[in-house]
Amino acid sequence: MAAISHAKICHLIKSTDLFEGLPDDSASNLAKRARIAKLRRGEVLFMKGRVPKYLSLILSGRIKITSTSPDGHELLLTLHEPGDLAGRLGAVAGHIHLVTATATCASRVIHLPIRDVVSTVADHAPIGARLSQLLAKNLKDAVYNLENVGLMRAKTRLWSRLMQLAQRYGSPDKANGSMRIDHGLSQQNLANSVGLTRVLVNRQLSGWREMGMVETGRGFVVIPDPDGLESHVWSEKPRESAGEGDEGPSGP
Repeated sequence: MAAISHAKICHLIKSTDLFEGLPDDSASNLAKRARIAKLRRGEVLFMKGRVPKYLSLILSGRIKITSTSPDGHELLLTLHEPGDLAGRLGAVAGHIHLVTATATCASRVIHLPIRDVVSTVADHAPIGARLSQLLAKNLKDAVYNLENVGLMRAKTRLWSRLMQLAQRYGSPDKANGSMRIDHGLSQQNLANSVGLTRVLVNRQLSGWREMGMVETGRGFVVIPDPDGLESHVWSEKPRESAGEGDEGPSGP
């Protein structure tokens, strides 16, 4: 594995959403204390309830962010790709990790010591303001996910998650209006992201597939007519009895 130069680490730090615009000398100070770490598939980057040691910049691979209930059910909250920062809440002094981060494949990260990150944020007001904005967005996304899992029917949850994934992984075909979503998730992880069982997600996708509304494969979904699928999802009136015909959440 080729070493990464100091200049390259500085560039990567300044390319993140948090540290964009950071002065060169401050980025250099962070880079001097950074270290590169390799993670195996399934290896934990940080654990819920632990005190943060690092803010981690993803170099390669993929990191999933999850929360797990006492009985072991996992809820997939989001995914971090190369260029993303994992553990931003740790940049606010005194906080513990509220979620768990795990590598879904062989990954590399740059660890930035949390004490240096906290100091950098404190010394640069624009960075502190941006951190507040990013954490506010995280809160908004968390509320959206909570409403999706707790209040919506199974088919609506799944459609909503696919639309979220399309924002980052979608490739629209302007010629025919279809949307291909290369999300790279197993069916179990897709189910975990909406608080449903794999069986129910498989059943819902199979139903849509039989109706010609989706095409599925390993790690991808193609939606020939996104507007048509949306209309179908919202056309059925909610049942009066909660959970009738739907399985409840498998996550917390």
